[in-house]
Amino acid sequence: MVLYESDAPQGFRIDAELWARLNMHSNHTEILDPARLHAVESVARQLGNFNESFEGSTRTLASLLEAPIVVFALVDQDKQIIQGAYGLPMRETSATEGVFCRACVAQDDLLVVSDPMKDERFAHSPFVTGAPHLRFYAGVPVHAPNGKAVGTLCIVDTKAREFTEEHASILRWFRDNLEKIISFRTPLVQNEDNRDDFERVLHQKWRCAAAARKPISVLMIELDYLEAYNDQYEQPAGDYVSKATAAVIKTCFRRSNEIVTRYEGRFVVLISGAKEREAHGLAEHCRVSMEDLSIEHMASPYEIVTISIGVAADFPHKSLTGAVELVERSDWLLHEAKASGHNRTVASFAVLH
Repeated sequence: MVLYESDAPQGFRIDAELWARLNMHSNHTEILDPARLHAVESVARQLGNFNESFEGSTRTLASLLEAPIVVFALVDQDKQIIQGAYGLPMRETSATEGVFCRACVAQDDLLVVSDPMKDERFAHSPFVTGAPHLRFYAGVPVHAPNGKAVGTLCIVDTKAREFTEEHASILRWFRDNLEKIISFRTPLVQNEDNRDDFERVLHQKWRCAAAARKPISVLMIELDYLEAYNDQYEQPAGDYVSKATAAVIKTCFRRSNEIVTRYEGRFVVLISGAKEREAHGLAEHCRVSMEDLSIEHMASPYEIVTISIGVAADFPHKSLTGAVELVERSDWLLHEAKASGHNRTVASFAVLH
């Protein structure tokens, strides 16, 4: 629901800051999503306080786009935690001050506001009515490895300006690099019962791929002979192997169109824009990378720790049942990989149109 000032009863007046708060809570219920807030907390913990490397990125972006202010901030429940900024001395802003970034996170897409004074969502923002007297905003959401929008990278100007497709591409390129850094520093989701969270991310990516008319691939990955490994080397060693496997998978799948998570005890990779043969090649590279670690496993016929992978892809359509079927197909192909001897990557290579 969107609250506009024109929706109020005739003659009704409301304090500007209170109006901004009402607008924030009615517009941005996505901000309060527990899974998103958990991701923000995790990323904030891993990144720490204001980071000089992020400050360098914002400075470079400001120079390229000739913007007086550039900010990378995490969007928490009631504040924005600034990780890097150029032209803004603050290290934290309130929810009302950060209404632009919160709107960007809520819609999970590029947000361009060419004249905040004429946009009832933002006209009462303290950053519009007071310093720095914002007159232009363009921001993109920054995602955690689980696909949740945890913050924004934005450019701000104190005067009206042009914003082209080239500018948007540059902004997204810097955003993609931030997401790679976050992916390296933030652990994979360790909760193996996160079915709701996984399905939420899957459905989001399915809808996006359907809208863009691009394929989506699902890789289902499982350690081979893990139970036998735990029996021979005991549980602490098994935990180490799981962490080593997670590190290999994160290293292999760190592009902005790739999401790594856990689902029912397995590692799952979602790849937007990849057909099955391309996804199979990426999966095979990951399988070989795991072999290259050469972790001893004398209870396995390979005598080292290995993984098996099922790969399925499809061109999404409007129905979300196709997303569920795609996961089920990748799971079945994983079983085929194990049945054919483990340490395999198996894909159906269905003809995609």
